[in-house]
Amino acid sequence: MRSIENHKYSETLVFVVLSILLDVPPLFGTSRQDESKVVRLARVDRSPVFEDFLSMDPSSEAATHMTKIEGLVQRTPSDGAPVSERTIVYVGYDEKNIYAVFLCYDRTPGKIRVHLANRDKFPDDDDAVAIHFDTFHDRKHAYGFEMNALGVQIDGIWTEGQGWDLSFDTLWYSRGQLTSQGYVAMITVPF
Repeated sequence: MRSIENHKYSETLVFVVLSILLDVPPLFGTSRQDESKVVRLARVDRSPVFEDFLSMDPSSEAATHMTKIEGLVQRTPSDGAPVSERTIVYVGYDEKNIYAVFLCYDRTPGKIRVHLANRDKFPDDDDAVAIHFDTFHDRKHAYGFEMNALGVQIDGIWTEGQGWDLSFDTLWYSRGQLTSQGYVAMITVPF
């Protein structure tokens, strides 16, 4: 989830919803009938290296073998509208993990909001990214993994009509770093 309320832009949230069942094409921001929005995750031979993405113009072997996602849309304030800041996501998986690397560009990177905080506790107005796993393929339940631009984690289970249950805690890895163009965030979730 990427929030850009921190400066002159209204709040923009970017969600990438992925399926953990990798033999079924994951979908995001669309109905199951809209094949133009199907995202097929790439299997990678080796895990991506965070430093390969810090230039925000990755050309490493790992990046070229991952699925590149662009053209993301907002959830709020204007559901379905294009995001106000360019965001690119590279996703892939191997026999042990699923990886998501976010390149979050910002026209005014000095205004990115980010705080060091306890797990599940960073402020709602921090710049952040997230992935949600709809493991039941019902669009009603999801495991969510969110991190701010410094790697502080929030994880939980979302249920339609009930919201988030942040008591769910599991082992996963995050790393984030501010850059001169915005920030890079990497989420690694073990199977």
